[in-house]
Amino acid sequence: MVSDRVNRGEQVLALDPLFMGETVPQKPDPTDWELLVATTGDRPLGIEAAQVIAAAKWLRGISAQRQVRLETNGIRSEMVGLAAAALEPALFSEQVSRQAMSSLGFLLDAPVSFRAAPELFCLDLYRDFDIERFIALAAPTRVTLLDYAPPAAYKLPEPAEDSGQ
Repeated sequence: MVSDRVNRGEQVLALDPLFMGETVPQKPDPTDWELLVATTGDRPLGIEAAQVIAAAKWLRGISAQRQVRLETNGIRSEMVGLAAAALEPALFSEQVSRQAMSSLGFLLDAPVSFRAAPELFCLDLYRDFDIERFIALAAPTRVTLLDYAPPAAYKLPEPAEDSGQ
């Protein structure tokens, strides 16, 4: 994704918001940090969306671009991007999400384990919102969801059988 854009001469900012990619604390278990943040009343999804907004504003400020194109890969970054676009719709021209989900119901249908996508298990998120509502709130940002995520990628591995030895 990034290298294709750079090879075409486009300005690119690759970002790992908190709790994603290289910014994931390794000890104790990475999701423990997200739970700790949630106990303060903040939500990791909101913090990550705020970081994307801040980075996009910074990029817009140092470049001639009025709007920023956002590309995401996976259901976690898809939702962070959608939340950012819903909060600041004029900031983004487009969001393209690969390995996306079309509904938060995917979390239950797959089922997705908490440890695979902790920020998506935000209190009352699914009760009050779904992907189409985020897309509507993000207008005029164009949103494209591609290559839907395979449910198996987010399931917990089966426990190893005890051989009785």
